[in-house]
Amino acid sequence: MNPRYDGTSCDRAFTEPDYLSSGFAANTAVNLNVTIPFNELYESILSLDKDIMLNETLLVRFVWSELPNIGFGADASLTPQTSPVALTAPAGPNVQGMEIHLAVEKRFDIIQNLQQKIASPEGFSLLIPYCYTITASLTGTNQPVSLRLNRLNGITLERIYHSLFVTASVANSAIYNNNVAATNLEHFYTNINNTRRMNTIIIQFKWIDSTIQTPNIHNYNWCWLDRFDDGSFGLLDENIVSGIDLNLGEVKWDFIAFLSVATNLTHQSTVVCKRRLVITSNGLTLMKMKFNKQTIIKTIPISGINPGGHARLMVQMN
Repeated sequence: MNPRYDGTSCDRAFTEPDYLSSGFAANTAVNLNVTIPFNELYESILSLDKDIMLNETLLVRFVWSELPNIGFGADASLTPQTSPVALTAPAGPNVQGMEIHLAVEKRFDIIQNLQQKIASPEGFSLLIPYCYTITASLTGTNQPVSLRLNRLNGITLERIYHSLFVTASVANSAIYNNNVAATNLEHFYTNINNTRRMNTIIIQFKWIDSTIQTPNIHNYNWCWLDRFDDGSFGLLDENIVSGIDLNLGEVKWDFIAFLSVATNLTHQSTVVCKRRLVITSNGLTLMKMKFNKQTIIKTIPISGINPGGHARLMVQMN
């Protein structure tokens, strides 16, 4: 049925996203068994399909959001969709049975090659996505957002994800960015270095082999994606340096939104740049790279072997 947060049903079963997982009875806890493949943690080092050998202790921290940002309920016999209330904090931990499954490389020749490369003077290097999140709270019927990026952010600018959230939200809409009515967004366009991008010649690759069965597929939980490669590469093709070269100068990106009614909105942008990761016998070094220059940004000691493409995170949530 794919029920939506407002009680309505989906237009196309199995195509429109599944928004809610509901309990089977009133006053009964909802148990969710969640499996998160690391390769689906997009735009992160965990998503890389590569063997990574680390030579010191690596601390990975997983932070789960508050329950009001995960779901909602209702008081007594009321219906959650029509009388939603925020979930209260549990008396004890509500994440149980958390397991991390990592595959270990068994081919000795691969392990030996990695060890030799890391022990070499130049070390083992690879390209990784590096993300920045920018948030802006705006009001009115015309809401412009401007971002400025340069070589301190990375080698190239590859992608920008942008979405709008209603600032004054209630329990059942706090985690939804519904473009159908709540945000009152009428139309928008984007600029790169003051040049308008929303042009049929520039974005025509987005239409190739695309089908929109119903507007609701994209109007609930939506975001706008500006890509700055030629559109022919995969989402996480980490071996290719593509996008706008940030070593050539500052890049300015604008999102210009027009609303039918003045509304308080939170604009959230996620900027994806490319950086170079170098692993040596002394630890890990994150670099901003121009092909004939290198500037060290940060050094972190880490260790272990993490083969790409096979890691899994399994957790039960109550």
